[in-house]
Amino acid sequence: MRVSLSPLALLVLLLGLSLSACDKNPPQTSGSIEAEEPSASSAEATPSSEDEQPSARDDSNSAEPAEPAPVADSSAVETEDKGSEAEEAPIAAPPEGTQPVMAEDTAEPSMSGEAGLVGATLDENGLYIARDGRRQAIDDFGNPVFDADGYPIWEALPAERAAQLFEEALMLRKGLAGAEPDLMSAAMRLNEAIALVPDFIEARYNLALVQLDQDLIRDAVQNLDKVVAARPDWKEALLSLAIAHERSGDFNAATRIYTKGLESEPENVDMLNGMARIYRKMGQSELAEQKAKAILKIDSNSIDAYNTLGLAYLEMGELELARFVFLKAEKSVPGADENSAIQANLGLVNYRFEGWTKDKREYEATVRFEKALEFNPNDLGAMVNLAHLKLINFDFEGARELLERAHRKMPANVPIQLNLAVARRGTGEYDGAEQLYNQIASAPGSYRGDALLNLAILQGDFRKDYPTAIETYNEYISVMEETGVAVAEDAPVRGYIRSIEKILEREEKKRQRAEARKQRDAEREARRKAEQEAAAAEAAAAEAAAAEAGAAEGTESSATGAEALPTSEDQSTSDEGATPASPEAEQTSSESSEAGP
Repeated sequence: MRVSLSPLALLVLLLGLSLSACDKNPPQTSGSIEAEEPSASSAEATPSSEDEQPSARDDSNSAEPAEPAPVADSSAVETEDKGSEAEEAPIAAPPEGTQPVMAEDTAEPSMSGEAGLVGATLDENGLYIARDGRRQAIDDFGNPVFDADGYPIWEALPAERAAQLFEEALMLRKGLAGAEPDLMSAAMRLNEAIALVPDFIEARYNLALVQLDQDLIRDAVQNLDKVVAARPDWKEALLSLAIAHERSGDFNAATRIYTKGLESEPENVDMLNGMARIYRKMGQSELAEQKAKAILKIDSNSIDAYNTLGLAYLEMGELELARFVFLKAEKSVPGADENSAIQANLGLVNYRFEGWTKDKREYEATVRFEKALEFNPNDLGAMVNLAHLKLINFDFEGARELLERAHRKMPANVPIQLNLAVARRGTGEYDGAEQLYNQIASAPGSYRGDALLNLAILQGDFRKDYPTAIETYNEYISVMEETGVAVAEDAPVRGYIRSIEKILEREEKKRQRAEARKQRDAEREARRKAEQEAAAAEAAAAEAAAAEAGAAEGTESSATGAEALPTSEDQSTSDEGATPASPEAEQTSSESSEAGP
């Protein structure tokens, strides 16, 4: 069920989108869901006993989606109508012939020891082949395997191996040694069992139940169709098929099965409860109320009927009556006080109860959701509703732990994926959140717009990748318009796009200013270097000119000095005609002569 936001609520949603990641805005979740999707009963069809057979139980009569908070952290969506029913005993004993196809017990000799060699042959590889066609087992290295007495150990027949895989699948679905159920491994073993024995109807039926657990509704319907075709009188399979159609939203197909079942058994409580749920899910709350009251006249301890009645009152806005119904069931119906669906529904009523303050509502709701998980750790609705409360109170770690569990239980559930992405984003796991958003946005469906909106928020507000965020916002607008939802020019989303464009414009101007400043600095530095180089060149030229002038002057001085020196003949002539000098003059002349070149 999707929620249509009023213009005011949408405005509140989008106003917060522009706030930074550190702002204290409660995260928008994809809403809460009813306590659990319809899932298979805890009992299974086994190949070794005449235990009662289960049907898929409809869990859609538990806590309905909580209203999404008007906040700006995620998509304003509400999940499909989901929930869980009380754990009940299997509805009826298995019809005759529902045991899996296996080798019947015969009076043939044992295949162990020496008896196994009777009629056996050897193949070309030296391996024994038993009389019934089984081959000798080999180890991981291809060597033949023998027992302690040296006799061959034989491989299991297909039916024996299928039965072994079936038993393993049942244990994996329940969870081994307190571990969480491993639905994927259970499904793999059941598929392998069916491949070995194609008409192993119980394996196919339990595979459908596992697929319902995984929220793989279409696959479950296909397998249940085959089961019902093979065993048209198997009431539990018919009921499971009706529930699968109900969960897929094909109310007409579900109604046909319920109606047909009621033709032969007018007071079949399970079929009547199915019809009551259909009325409620189709918005006919008053008819659902009437049908639930009629069921309680037949079976006053029907927890499913109490859940339907309480949820019908809740949807009619009768919170006091809804709370009264759930409390009455808790106190008077055997087992209801430990029923996770009753607790989860009480949690939802407490969350909406107008007579309390917000803090008290959230506290009382939390107590009930936690109690539901104590009774049934796999109650999907309690997980998601409690996670919703943790998200809006910024406990991202606590919400993520719950939602990771819910995601493992129902990996195909898109609303859970959306909430988990919010929790991952809140814990800084941006890559994990983006992966989920891209996964949802790339697949056809009604949640593409929600995923794109959240992805754009992640890209813009958290990664600060504004250009990519703009592209994603525009893709969101295109998707909405493709679905017939026009996004007005004054819509908050377009306003947010314009605000991002302004941010980009400012950043571009800052970039241009920085680039211009860098250019000016580079030009200034280039001029400074050029001036330095010119000054250096001028100084070098001046120094070279000075050196050249000095060298020329030295050469001229040398030439003048050489012409002034007398020869020895000139000196003699001069001495003969000269006036005798005083002794001081002679001494001076002698000193000058010694000092000359």
